[in-house]
Amino acid sequence: RCGDTSPHKGVLNIPLGQKVTAQAIGNALMSQVSPAVEAFSPELIVLSSGFDAHKHDPLGLGSLSAEDFGSVTDVACQMAFKSCSGR
Repeated sequence: RCGDTSPHKGVLNIPLGQKVTAQAIGNALMSQVSPAVEAFSPELIVLSSGFDAHKHDPLGLGSLSAEDFGSVTDVACQMAFKSCSGR
């Protein structure tokens, strides 16, 4: 469930609001995810990106474009290169 704390220290659940926006994702990446990745120093980053936040998804949960998903992937790749040799 969104916002729950995990018993696993390498798992983050971050609430992004009722309708996911690129700004909310960007803010979470910079203020919560990036510092957590640096502190945790993972050996591998796995990005699970459901597309229900896409602006054309029938569930209507988000306003993200394909470009927004690409930007999230770019940021995740930058974190992976910095912390775990690109893995």
